[in-house]
Amino acid sequence: MKVEESDFGSITIDNNTLHVKKITFSNDNGYCAEFISLGARLISFKGPTKTNPNAMEELTLNYPVLEPMYSCGGYYGCTVGRYANRIAKGTFTLDGTQYKLATNNGNNHLHGGIKGYDKYIWKYELINNAKEIGVLFSHISPDMDEGYPGEVSVNAKYTLNNKNELKWEFIANSNKKTIINITNHTYWNLSGDIMHRDIRDHLLKVVSRTYLPAEDMIPTGEFKHVEDTNFDFKESTVLGPRLDAITDTGKPGLDHCFVFDGNAMFPIALMDPVSKRRLQLSSNQPGIQLYTANWLDGAVPHTQHRAIAFEPQMYPDSINHENFPQPILLPDRPYKHTTTIRFDFYE
Repeated sequence: MKVEESDFGSITIDNNTLHVKKITFSNDNGYCAEFISLGARLISFKGPTKTNPNAMEELTLNYPVLEPMYSCGGYYGCTVGRYANRIAKGTFTLDGTQYKLATNNGNNHLHGGIKGYDKYIWKYELINNAKEIGVLFSHISPDMDEGYPGEVSVNAKYTLNNKNELKWEFIANSNKKTIINITNHTYWNLSGDIMHRDIRDHLLKVVSRTYLPAEDMIPTGEFKHVEDTNFDFKESTVLGPRLDAITDTGKPGLDHCFVFDGNAMFPIALMDPVSKRRLQLSSNQPGIQLYTANWLDGAVPHTQHRAIAFEPQMYPDSINHENFPQPILLPDRPYKHTTTIRFDFYE
């Protein structure tokens, strides 16, 4: 296994020229990850084919250069915070004080606001030991950053091992009571041929009995059973017909939070019947937002349903629902999020 760093380029933000570094690490089985310091962002993940361990193919959707990554609004591969997903009307109350956030997604607050964690240069250290390789990113979010109380220090650790497991661990500490919800926003396509194949023929399995119905992309507070609905993926299901049938978010496709039952070691599985690649995901988070790139409308490959994002996290708008897990971060109780994605082939 090996890890190395290099220059990736520069970008001008708010009249400041920011120099971006790239961290590349690969295991002994032909899997290779590339991250950049802008947004602690995964910009590439390549893997071998089933028949040729030396034939590297791209398994993510991304841009090869900085400017569209920063400006497109798709959150490609980035570490998202301070609060991933949406907060209704950009407001929440904590200990009797109401906080007002940017409404940067219609009427709602999305992925940390105008300048969330995805738009900062993160500091980093390389990780290189016998068990894993990777990068440890760090960032400090000041008190009232984007309207959130408390100075929060965040570590985002991304590693790869010889079990073909890509892992991330987010740890956050605050000097005062606040809210937190961090995730990664990589778009996956297991075909290895993203220019010609979308994910409609992929198979998705989600070990979940309930999902969160929403209005204006905000959960109603109800937990709805998936049985006899288009959200039942307890058995491996071809995505295409389901994506056409799910239309409640304004565009056909998934952009919904599923509740983890806690009974399965890897409750998420994505499979491509042509390449025979399989992605399995496990997380300590209570739910996962599944987003099938419904709103992408650029040139190929940045088109609708070209990829799927798996976003393990607290529920959307949790702070405004007493019956949801609460995303409270206390000074004496660090936030810890761990997720593992395992890659292999199936018959």
